[in-house]
Amino acid sequence: MNIHFSKNLLFYILLTTCLGAQMDSVVVETVFEEDTTILKFGYLIVECDSPGINIYVDEMLVGQIPIDQPIPLTAGKHTVTYLQPELLALMNQYYAEKEVGSLILHSLQTVYIVPDQTVTVNLWWRPYERELKSRKYRFWVKSVVGVVLMATLLSLNLP
Repeated sequence: MNIHFSKNLLFYILLTTCLGAQMDSVVVETVFEEDTTILKFGYLIVECDSPGINIYVDEMLVGQIPIDQPIPLTAGKHTVTYLQPELLALMNQYYAEKEVGSLILHSLQTVYIVPDQTVTVNLWWRPYERELKSRKYRFWVKSVVGVVLMATLLSLNLP
């Protein structure tokens, strides 16, 4: 119970008892001295070229495309992506900074949310998918060429 409320109530009870006055109704004014910090929210709409992709905001899963309702977020800077946080950490660990930058160019965006405003983000999966297929193809070609060269060298060295 609030201390001010208790003191006010006690004061009114003592006043009515001591003076013998009858009161039809007692109005008690409550004073709250609490933190009145109010979080201000804005909204985010995420659009993507591929349905069914998970969307992460600040490394937390918020849903899958299509997300029908705007996402409420606190005012400030937020990171929006469809890449899992673990995948981002691995990419930063195993790829050079320039490579990571080109891989996540279309898949990660930083937005600033303004209170009572809606921000729309477009994330494009297709360029990222093409880049991954291209890397996979180059890796496959290098592997095949390496195996062919090794086989050729081994066959030439046989007596």
